[in-house]
Amino acid sequence: MIQNDSYINYFRWQCENHPDLLHADLPGSRVFEVIDIDQALGDFRGSVKEKDFIFRLIMYTYGVRVGEDGNMKKSAQGGFIIARNYSPRKASHLEALRQAEVITDHFIQKMIADSRGGHPLFFSSLDDGGDISVVPVLVTGDGAYAGWRVIFSFDNYFAECVPGAFAPEWLDEGVTPFTYEEEEVIP
Repeated sequence: MIQNDSYINYFRWQCENHPDLLHADLPGSRVFEVIDIDQALGDFRGSVKEKDFIFRLIMYTYGVRVGEDGNMKKSAQGGFIIARNYSPRKASHLEALRQAEVITDHFIQKMIADSRGGHPLFFSSLDDGGDISVVPVLVTGDGAYAGWRVIFSFDNYFAECVPGAFAPEWLDEGVTPFTYEEEEVIP
């Protein structure tokens, strides 16, 4: 089952272990940050490594569907942005875009390999590359970052929706009555 911490921890691990990103939660060395979709193209000043790469994990959304095997699945959509700071004096936005593409490809290849290796986040749903969309982000943050936005869909386990399936966590033992006792209405 997808949980915020497993999704976040997966991508934080990748940022901490990628040789070009080397994220650390130390002042001035942050590459990784979690954002919502509305913040995806916002201003990054003050929260990034100085003049370097950024990695912004977009919090996933999900729905519920029935898989081919008849089991309930969480059908999730997640995403991230990898971008490189550029300065017209040092490098063009096209060079920043090229450098960010290399790392973006590394992340996509790693996700597919992990899915094929049975990583529980992806539930083998990215084994064939899944539904992965990559689009350029030419001017983002404070206007000095160029990179790639990756949106991907993946499936994960969802507890069966049958009576009693949630009994340990619910006081009603997982069964909702069809009628309810009348409660006194207090004005």
